[in-house]
Amino acid sequence: MRFAVEEINNSTNILPNVSLGYQIFDHCSDAQSFPEIFNLISDNGLIQPWHEPHKNLSKVIAVVGTYTSTETRTVAPLFMMNLIPMKGIKSIGTVLGVSQPVVTIPGFSDFIYSSKSQNHCENAEQQLFCNQVCSCSNLSAEDIIAADPSFSFPVYSAVYAIAHALHNTLQCGSGGCNGNITVYPHMVPTSQCSQECSEGYSKMYDGIHKCCFKCEICPNGTYVNKDPYKCINCKETEWSAEGSTSCSLRVVEYIPFTDSGAIVIMVGACTLMGLTLAMSVLFAINYNTPVVRSAGGPMCFLILGCLGLCSLSVFFYFGKPTTSFCILRVLPFILFYTVCLACFVVRSFQIVFSIFVSVLL
Repeated sequence: MRFAVEEINNSTNILPNVSLGYQIFDHCSDAQSFPEIFNLISDNGLIQPWHEPHKNLSKVIAVVGTYTSTETRTVAPLFMMNLIPMKGIKSIGTVLGVSQPVVTIPGFSDFIYSSKSQNHCENAEQQLFCNQVCSCSNLSAEDIIAADPSFSFPVYSAVYAIAHALHNTLQCGSGGCNGNITVYPHMVPTSQCSQECSEGYSKMYDGIHKCCFKCEICPNGTYVNKDPYKCINCKETEWSAEGSTSCSLRVVEYIPFTDSGAIVIMVGACTLMGLTLAMSVLFAINYNTPVVRSAGGPMCFLILGCLGLCSLSVFFYFGKPTTSFCILRVLPFILFYTVCLACFVVRSFQIVFSIFVSVLL
């Protein structure tokens, strides 16, 4: 707790120009537990729990409770009389959205070593009731650092949760906080490092606190729903706009075979295929003539056949698209048209070579 408070007081990002104070007491001691609680909520030794909150002179804004919820609930009614929020650190995940991972708190080890190097104890009584500046514990720095981190991190998070709530209540910004606002305990019931993201935005952790995050809009083809920290990809048959919370089925648009434009194109393709077939028949009848042989002979049939088969691709551009239709609308044209062009190139080389030989002769 001391580390978190000093870190906040030295920060310019949270509660600038505002210093937090604190008091720590040992809740494990039956002799000191309740007297210290009454001391926190009293003013000059007097407890007036039924007064209006605005008349409460106690400087206590919030309390970080004990580790277990059972012990917290035991004393919580005493604080709630004056509307002082009390956060049980073990169940802080339920209250604040902060889980209890094993997290190394940056700078904590250096703080412990620095604190243990200074001895502020002057007498045995101070060692028993030491508070903010006391480093009288018999534990070494290594013992403290090696302690179960599931205890230290929730305390650290709870202090920061209170600080962020005060930061929002005091309307703090980069230039400082609003000094005209008087903070009362009932004004700090909840605490969030970040405001909730709008619909269609996912949360991205910002730092080690789970309640601190940045909001990023989910791009096209993704959506955010149950898991607020992840943009989920839509299925192949679905789509989504930017910032969506769900995906929509893709609308399939296609030209039916009965469309007038489709009919015209298919009639033209059939006409071309008919012409290539007629030419093939004509070439076959006159195969032995000099005209057919000079045109390429057997290669003419290959060229005419490829031209006719290229037209088959046209018919697969209409109707409801399927995987086979998508393949057949491209593959026949590429294959047969390439063969056709290759035949033209070969025949052109034959003609050029024949002319070149004739000139030499």
